Amino acid sequence: MFAGRFFRAAAPGAVWLAALAAHAAPVSHYSITEIAVPNMAWIEVTAVNSRGDVAGYTRGPQPGVTFEVEQAFLWRNGQVTQLGFPTAIFNSRILGMNDKGVLVGGVFGGNAFTWQDGAWTDLGFRGEPRSINKWGSIAGTTNNGFQRGFFYANGVLWDIGMPDPRLASFANSVNDKNVVVGTSEVNLIGNRHAYVWSAGSLTDVGTIGGPGSTLNSINNHGFAVGWSFDRDIGIAAVQWDGDLERLFNLPGTHLATAVNDHGAAVGTIDSGAFLYDSGVLTRLDQLPDVVNKGWTGLIPGAISDRGWIVGRGFRNGQPRGFILSPR
Repeated sequence: MFAGRFFRAAAPGAVWLAALAAHAAPVSHYSITEIAVPNMAWIEVTAVNSRGDVAGYTRGPQPGVTFEVEQAFLWRNGQVTQLGFPTAIFNSRILGMNDKGVLVGGVFGGNAFTWQDGAWTDLGFRGEPRSINKWGSIAGTTNNGFQRGFFYANGVLWDIGMPDPRLASFANSVNDKNVVVGTSEVNLIGNRHAYVWSAGSLTDVGTIGGPGSTLNSINNHGFAVGWSFDRDIGIAAVQWDGDLERLFNLPGTHLATAVNDHGAAVGTIDSGAFLYDSGVLTRLDQLPDVVNKGWTGLIPGAISDRGWIVGRGFRNGQPRGFILSPR
Protein backbone atom coordinates (compact mmCIF):
# COMPACT_ATOMS: atom_id res chain seq x y z
CA MET A 1 0.00 0.00 0.00
CA PHE A 2 0.98 3.63 -0.36
CA ALA A 3 2.24 5.58 2.60
CA GLY A 4 -0.37 7.10 4.89
CA ARG A 5 0.00 10.50 3.31
CA PHE A 6 -1.22 9.17 -0.02
CA PHE A 7 -4.25 7.51 1.52
CA ARG A 8 -5.17 10.59 3.50
CA ALA A 9 -5.14 12.46 0.21
CA ALA A 10 -7.16 9.71 -1.45
CA ALA A 11 -9.65 9.21 1.38
CA PRO A 12 -12.11 11.84 0.02
CA GLY A 13 -12.66 9.42 -2.86
CA ALA A 14 -15.05 7.48 -0.64
CA VAL A 15 -17.04 10.68 -0.06
CA TRP A 16 -16.94 11.39 -3.78
CA LEU A 17 -18.30 7.90 -4.61
CA ALA A 18 -21.09 8.30 -2.06
CA ALA A 19 -22.03 11.64 -3.62
CA LEU A 20 -22.23 10.00 -7.04
CA ALA A 21 -24.77 7.51 -5.73
CA ALA A 22 -27.02 10.40 -4.77
CA HIS A 23 -27.00 11.85 -8.29
CA ALA A 24 -29.84 11.38 -10.75
CA ALA A 25 -29.84 8.26 -12.89
CA PRO A 26 -27.36 8.42 -15.77
CA VAL A 27 -28.42 9.42 -19.27
CA SER A 28 -29.69 6.42 -21.24
CA HIS A 29 -30.36 8.19 -24.56
CA TYR A 30 -27.40 8.39 -26.92
CA SER A 31 -26.80 9.12 -30.56
CA ILE A 32 -23.99 7.38 -32.44
CA THR A 33 -21.72 9.08 -34.97
CA GLU A 34 -19.50 7.24 -37.43
CA ILE A 35 -15.78 7.94 -37.90
CA ALA A 36 -14.13 6.68 -41.07
CA VAL A 37 -11.64 7.64 -43.77
CA PRO A 38 -11.82 6.51 -47.42
CA ASN A 39 -10.60 2.99 -48.17
CA MET A 40 -9.58 2.21 -44.61
CA ALA A 41 -9.25 -1.45 -43.64
CA TRP A 42 -9.22 -0.92 -39.85
CA ILE A 43 -9.56 1.79 -37.22
CA GLU A 44 -8.70 2.28 -33.56
CA VAL A 45 -10.31 5.21 -31.73
CA THR A 46 -8.22 5.75 -28.62
CA ALA A 47 -8.84 9.19 -27.14
CA VAL A 48 -11.45 11.91 -26.57
CA ASN A 49 -11.16 15.16 -24.63
CA SER A 50 -13.64 17.56 -23.09
CA ARG A 51 -13.36 19.93 -26.07
CA GLY A 52 -14.93 17.27 -28.28
CA ASP A 53 -11.75 16.26 -30.09
CA VAL A 54 -11.41 12.55 -30.93
CA ALA A 55 -8.23 10.80 -32.05
CA GLY A 56 -6.78 7.44 -33.00
CA TYR A 57 -5.36 5.78 -36.08
CA THR A 58 -6.49 3.89 -39.16
CA ARG A 59 -4.92 1.25 -41.37
CA GLY A 60 -5.28 1.27 -45.14
CA PRO A 61 -3.60 1.72 -48.53
CA GLN A 62 -1.00 4.43 -49.04
CA PRO A 63 -0.03 5.84 -52.46
CA GLY A 64 3.40 4.72 -53.57
CA VAL A 65 3.63 1.59 -51.43
CA THR A 66 2.23 -1.91 -51.84
CA PHE A 67 1.31 -2.51 -48.20
CA GLU A 68 -1.28 -1.09 -45.83
CA VAL A 69 -0.06 1.57 -43.43
CA GLU A 70 -1.25 2.97 -40.11
CA GLN A 71 -1.88 6.71 -39.94
CA ALA A 72 -2.99 8.87 -37.02
CA PHE A 73 -6.12 11.01 -37.28
CA LEU A 74 -7.90 13.80 -35.44
CA TRP A 75 -11.69 14.19 -35.60
CA ARG A 76 -12.98 17.67 -34.82
CA ASN A 77 -16.41 19.18 -35.52
CA GLY A 78 -17.37 16.34 -37.84
CA GLN A 79 -14.19 16.47 -39.92
CA VAL A 80 -11.40 13.88 -39.95
CA THR A 81 -7.84 15.10 -40.50
CA GLN A 82 -5.12 12.57 -41.17
CA LEU A 83 -1.95 13.64 -39.38
CA GLY A 84 0.71 12.22 -41.66
CA PHE A 85 3.90 10.61 -40.43
CA PRO A 86 6.52 11.95 -38.01
CA THR A 87 9.40 10.13 -39.75
CA ALA A 88 10.19 8.65 -43.16
CA ILE A 89 8.52 5.44 -42.02
CA PHE A 90 4.91 5.15 -43.16
CA ASN A 91 3.46 4.72 -39.68
CA SER A 92 1.84 6.90 -37.04
CA ARG A 93 -0.47 6.26 -34.10
CA ILE A 94 -2.25 8.44 -31.54
CA LEU A 95 -2.99 6.75 -28.21
CA GLY A 96 -3.80 9.61 -25.84
CA MET A 97 -4.80 13.28 -25.71
CA ASN A 98 -5.37 16.01 -23.13
CA ASP A 99 -7.87 18.87 -22.98
CA LYS A 100 -5.31 21.29 -24.42
CA GLY A 101 -5.26 19.34 -27.67
CA VAL A 102 -1.83 17.77 -27.18
CA LEU A 103 -1.80 14.26 -28.65
CA VAL A 104 0.66 11.48 -27.81
CA GLY A 105 1.71 8.50 -29.87
CA GLY A 106 4.35 8.04 -32.51
CA VAL A 107 5.73 5.30 -34.70
CA PHE A 108 4.95 1.70 -33.79
CA GLY A 109 8.20 0.16 -32.54
CA GLY A 110 9.96 3.52 -32.86
CA ASN A 111 10.23 6.78 -30.98
CA ALA A 112 7.60 8.46 -28.85
CA PHE A 113 6.11 11.71 -30.19
CA THR A 114 3.62 14.40 -29.34
CA TRP A 115 1.45 16.18 -31.92
CA GLN A 116 -0.03 19.65 -31.59
CA ASP A 117 -1.24 22.26 -34.08
CA GLY A 118 0.03 20.34 -37.10
CA ALA A 119 3.50 19.51 -35.79
CA TRP A 120 5.06 16.28 -34.50
CA THR A 121 7.69 16.56 -31.74
CA ASP A 122 10.16 13.73 -31.08
CA LEU A 123 10.51 12.99 -27.34
CA GLY A 124 13.91 11.39 -27.95
CA PHE A 125 13.30 7.84 -26.75
CA ARG A 126 11.79 4.63 -28.07
CA GLY A 127 8.39 3.94 -26.64
CA GLU A 128 4.61 4.01 -26.82
CA PRO A 129 3.06 6.91 -24.89
CA ARG A 130 -0.55 6.16 -23.97
CA SER A 131 -1.74 9.01 -21.75
CA ILE A 132 -1.03 12.71 -21.18
CA ASN A 133 -2.37 14.93 -18.40
CA LYS A 134 -3.11 18.66 -18.34
CA TRP A 135 0.47 19.45 -17.30
CA GLY A 136 1.93 17.58 -20.26
CA SER A 137 3.19 14.65 -18.14
CA ILE A 138 3.08 11.42 -20.12
CA ALA A 139 2.77 7.73 -19.23
CA GLY A 140 3.44 4.79 -21.48
CA THR A 141 5.82 1.94 -22.21
CA THR A 142 9.42 2.13 -23.40
CA ASN A 143 10.61 -0.32 -26.01
CA ASN A 144 14.36 -0.67 -25.97
CA GLY A 145 14.33 -4.36 -26.69
CA PHE A 146 12.47 -4.82 -23.40
CA GLN A 147 9.22 -3.24 -22.29
CA ARG A 148 9.04 -1.09 -19.15
CA GLY A 149 6.46 1.43 -18.02
CA PHE A 150 7.52 5.07 -17.95
CA PHE A 151 6.52 8.47 -16.61
CA TYR A 152 7.89 11.46 -18.54
CA ALA A 153 7.76 15.03 -17.26
CA ASN A 154 9.91 18.14 -17.78
CA GLY A 155 12.37 16.22 -19.92
CA VAL A 156 12.96 13.52 -17.28
CA LEU A 157 12.11 9.87 -17.97
CA TRP A 158 11.19 7.74 -14.93
CA ASP A 159 11.25 3.93 -15.09
CA ILE A 160 8.16 2.22 -13.63
CA GLY A 161 8.17 -1.43 -12.67
CA MET A 162 9.41 -4.03 -10.23
CA PRO A 163 13.05 -3.70 -9.14
CA ASP A 164 14.06 -6.74 -11.20
CA PRO A 165 14.72 -5.29 -14.68
CA ARG A 166 13.86 -8.64 -16.27
CA LEU A 167 10.19 -8.11 -15.34
CA ALA A 168 8.23 -6.24 -18.01
CA SER A 169 5.79 -3.48 -17.09
CA PHE A 170 3.25 -1.29 -18.86
CA ALA A 171 1.92 2.16 -17.93
CA ASN A 172 -1.60 2.83 -19.19
CA SER A 173 -2.88 6.09 -17.70
CA VAL A 174 -1.76 9.17 -15.76
CA ASN A 175 -4.01 11.67 -13.99
CA ASP A 176 -3.46 15.36 -13.27
CA LYS A 177 -1.84 14.51 -9.93
CA ASN A 178 0.85 12.52 -11.78
CA VAL A 179 -0.45 9.18 -10.45
CA VAL A 180 0.11 6.38 -12.96
CA VAL A 181 -1.64 3.01 -13.26
CA GLY A 182 -0.80 -0.04 -15.31
CA THR A 183 0.38 -3.61 -14.92
CA SER A 184 3.72 -5.25 -14.17
CA GLU A 185 5.12 -8.74 -14.21
CA VAL A 186 5.65 -9.98 -10.68
CA ASN A 187 7.57 -13.16 -11.49
CA LEU A 188 9.56 -14.72 -14.30
CA ILE A 189 6.66 -16.93 -15.44
CA GLY A 190 4.79 -13.83 -16.62
CA ASN A 191 2.09 -13.27 -14.02
CA ARG A 192 1.10 -9.60 -13.99
CA HIS A 193 -0.43 -7.48 -11.25
CA ALA A 194 -2.04 -4.07 -11.49
CA TYR A 195 -0.09 -1.27 -9.87
CA VAL A 196 -0.41 2.34 -8.79
CA TRP A 197 2.69 4.55 -9.03
CA SER A 198 3.33 8.02 -7.65
CA ALA A 199 6.53 10.04 -7.14
CA GLY A 200 8.80 7.06 -7.65
CA SER A 201 6.86 4.66 -5.40
CA LEU A 202 5.09 1.65 -6.90
CA THR A 203 2.32 -0.29 -5.12
CA ASP A 204 1.30 -3.76 -6.29
CA VAL A 205 -2.48 -3.74 -5.79
CA GLY A 206 -2.82 -7.49 -6.31
CA THR A 207 -5.79 -9.28 -7.86
CA ILE A 208 -9.27 -10.42 -6.80
CA GLY A 209 -8.03 -13.97 -6.39
CA GLY A 210 -6.62 -14.98 -9.76
CA PRO A 211 -3.12 -14.86 -11.28
CA GLY A 212 -3.25 -11.47 -12.99
CA SER A 213 -4.77 -8.01 -13.17
CA THR A 214 -4.33 -4.60 -14.78
CA LEU A 215 -5.56 -1.05 -14.28
CA ASN A 216 -6.34 0.72 -17.55
CA SER A 217 -7.48 4.20 -16.50
CA ILE A 218 -7.36 6.54 -13.49
CA ASN A 219 -9.33 9.75 -13.00
CA ASN A 220 -8.39 12.91 -11.12
CA HIS A 221 -10.06 11.66 -7.93
CA GLY A 222 -7.70 8.69 -7.81
CA PHE A 223 -10.40 6.21 -8.86
CA ALA A 224 -9.09 3.60 -11.31
CA VAL A 225 -10.63 0.79 -13.35
CA GLY A 226 -9.40 -2.28 -15.19
CA TRP A 227 -9.77 -6.05 -14.93
CA SER A 228 -8.61 -9.02 -12.92
CA PHE A 229 -8.74 -12.78 -13.01
CA ASP A 230 -10.84 -14.14 -10.16
CA ARG A 231 -10.36 -17.40 -8.24
CA ASP A 232 -12.15 -19.32 -11.00
CA ILE A 233 -9.90 -17.72 -13.67
CA GLY A 234 -12.83 -15.69 -14.91
CA ILE A 235 -12.17 -12.11 -16.03
CA ALA A 236 -14.00 -9.39 -14.11
CA ALA A 237 -14.07 -5.60 -14.35
CA VAL A 238 -12.48 -4.06 -11.27
CA GLN A 239 -12.15 -0.72 -9.54
CA TRP A 240 -9.42 0.65 -7.28
CA ASP A 241 -9.88 3.41 -4.74
CA GLY A 242 -7.40 2.18 -2.16
CA ASP A 243 -8.47 -1.46 -2.52
CA LEU A 244 -8.99 -3.60 -5.61
CA GLU A 245 -12.52 -4.98 -5.90
CA ARG A 246 -15.14 -5.85 -8.49
CA LEU A 247 -16.68 -2.91 -10.32
CA PHE A 248 -20.06 -4.70 -10.28
CA ASN A 249 -21.31 -8.17 -9.43
CA LEU A 250 -22.56 -9.66 -12.68
CA PRO A 251 -21.82 -13.01 -14.33
CA GLY A 252 -19.88 -13.30 -17.56
CA THR A 253 -16.59 -11.91 -18.83
CA HIS A 254 -16.13 -8.18 -18.52
CA LEU A 255 -13.36 -5.61 -18.27
CA ALA A 256 -13.26 -1.84 -17.84
CA THR A 257 -11.23 0.22 -20.29
CA ALA A 258 -11.71 3.83 -19.15
CA VAL A 259 -13.24 6.09 -16.48
CA ASN A 260 -14.01 9.81 -16.42
CA ASP A 261 -13.90 12.33 -13.58
CA HIS A 262 -17.57 11.66 -12.76
CA GLY A 263 -16.78 7.99 -12.11
CA ALA A 264 -18.55 6.73 -15.23
CA ALA A 265 -16.71 3.66 -16.54
CA VAL A 266 -16.89 1.95 -19.91
CA GLY A 267 -15.71 -1.43 -21.11
CA THR A 268 -16.76 -4.72 -22.61
CA ILE A 269 -19.07 -7.40 -21.26
CA ASP A 270 -19.19 -10.78 -23.01
CA SER A 271 -19.79 -9.89 -26.70
CA GLY A 272 -21.11 -6.39 -25.95
CA ALA A 273 -20.12 -3.08 -24.37
CA PHE A 274 -21.17 -1.28 -21.20
CA LEU A 275 -21.38 2.03 -19.43
CA TYR A 276 -21.42 1.77 -15.63
CA ASP A 277 -22.50 5.04 -14.03
CA SER A 278 -23.85 5.71 -10.52
CA GLY A 279 -24.53 2.03 -9.94
CA VAL A 280 -26.45 1.56 -13.20
CA LEU A 281 -25.13 -0.63 -16.02
CA THR A 282 -26.19 0.31 -19.57
CA ARG A 283 -25.54 -2.07 -22.46
CA LEU A 284 -24.20 0.22 -25.17
CA ASP A 285 -24.64 -2.41 -27.87
CA GLN A 286 -28.38 -2.47 -27.11
CA LEU A 287 -29.02 1.28 -27.34
CA PRO A 288 -31.75 2.03 -29.91
CA ASP A 289 -29.63 4.29 -32.12
CA VAL A 290 -26.82 1.71 -32.14
CA VAL A 291 -29.13 -1.14 -33.14
CA ASN A 292 -31.15 0.88 -35.67
CA LYS A 293 -28.03 2.06 -37.51
CA GLY A 294 -26.55 -1.42 -37.90
CA TRP A 295 -23.75 -1.31 -35.33
CA THR A 296 -22.28 -4.42 -33.67
CA GLY A 297 -19.10 -5.36 -31.80
CA LEU A 298 -18.61 -2.06 -29.99
CA ILE A 299 -15.37 -1.76 -28.01
CA PRO A 300 -15.17 1.50 -26.03
CA GLY A 301 -11.71 3.03 -25.81
CA ALA A 302 -12.27 6.24 -23.84
CA ILE A 303 -14.92 8.43 -22.16
CA SER A 304 -14.78 12.19 -21.69
CA ASP A 305 -16.06 14.25 -18.78
CA ARG A 306 -18.88 15.36 -21.11
CA GLY A 307 -19.95 11.73 -21.34
CA TRP A 308 -18.79 11.15 -24.92
CA ILE A 309 -17.82 7.51 -25.41
CA VAL A 310 -15.51 6.64 -28.29
CA GLY A 311 -14.17 3.40 -29.69
CA ARG A 312 -14.43 1.03 -32.60
CA GLY A 313 -17.00 -1.42 -33.88
CA PHE A 314 -18.66 -2.66 -37.04
CA ARG A 315 -21.39 -0.92 -38.98
CA ASN A 316 -23.17 -3.16 -41.44
CA GLY A 317 -20.18 -5.48 -41.17
CA GLN A 318 -17.54 -2.81 -41.91
CA PRO A 319 -14.97 -1.59 -39.33
CA ARG A 320 -15.77 1.93 -38.17
CA GLY A 321 -14.97 4.27 -35.33
CA PHE A 322 -17.80 5.64 -33.25
CA ILE A 323 -18.77 8.48 -30.94
CA LEU A 324 -21.66 7.89 -28.56
CA SER A 325 -22.90 11.25 -27.26
CA PRO A 326 -25.67 11.83 -24.68
CA ARG A 327 -28.73 13.65 -25.94
